[in-house]
Amino acid sequence: MSAKARLGFGATSTLPLLAPYELLIKPAWVDIPGLAWLFAFVVSLGAITVSILLLLVAIFGLNQRVEFKAATKTIRVTELHLMQRQREFKYPFSDVAQIEVICHDWSENPSTYEIRLTPVTGKPFSFGDFSKRVDAESVVTSLNTMVEHRL
Repeated sequence: MSAKARLGFGATSTLPLLAPYELLIKPAWVDIPGLAWLFAFVVSLGAITVSILLLLVAIFGLNQRVEFKAATKTIRVTELHLMQRQREFKYPFSDVAQIEVICHDWSENPSTYEIRLTPVTGKPFSFGDFSKRVDAESVVTSLNTMVEHRL
């Protein structure tokens, strides 16, 4: 997740807090809580939950970088969390078992595509964000060509 996305999620996390302010604090409830107060309380609780989730995404979101280096014949995967140290994994081209396109079908939006690399040892990882399958397949073809010329 980029720094701009983190800032966006962090800033957006403050917007739902308007509901508790407008529904519970600003009216200065003086009567015994009734049905209207209960409704305002439930809505406010939901808004606070959404704010907390957005803030957690901003804090704990993952930054991932995948680099294919033809000169050293290695793939370097760097993962960075705001609250953890940077982790780095290196795979030689010879450890690549498969590179494929993964399709994500959405009910209300067009399908999106990403690339999944499966190493011989270790867990598979995905990267890239493509709106067209052709673009993702083009990148996979280029990566397979690079990896196959490992000898």
